[in-house]
Amino acid sequence: MAMILLAVVTIVLEPLISGISKKLTSAEKRFWIGSEIFFTTIFTLEFLLRIGCCNVVPPATLMSFLKMPQNWADIGAFIPLYFRAAPFRGPGRLAKKKKKKKKKKRKSALVIITKKKKTKK
Repeated sequence: MAMILLAVVTIVLEPLISGISKKLTSAEKRFWIGSEIFFTTIFTLEFLLRIGCCNVVPPATLMSFLKMPQNWADIGAFIPLYFRAAPFRGPGRLAKKKKKKKKKKRKSALVIITKKKKTKK
């Protein structure tokens, strides 16, 4: 419960501390992305442990575990980071952005002609 509250407080504080319209510094980006990765990892591990232990008590099964709405809410809490980081989705906050190709500046014909004349003399 404490991790959920800490995650919610972090989500609420991000726009208050960093601002909505200003550009984030690299340190701020690393902190917010790092905190998101940390909480997602904790919630994913906790969910996987619950799946592993869901059928320890005989009447409970994996299907009964998956039919419970709160478990789907837990999946909805940690799955967005995986979709943003997936390579098929394109560049997200965590995916590497493609480098833009720099266009070569074309020299005008006049500059080329004057350079040729200077080298001939």
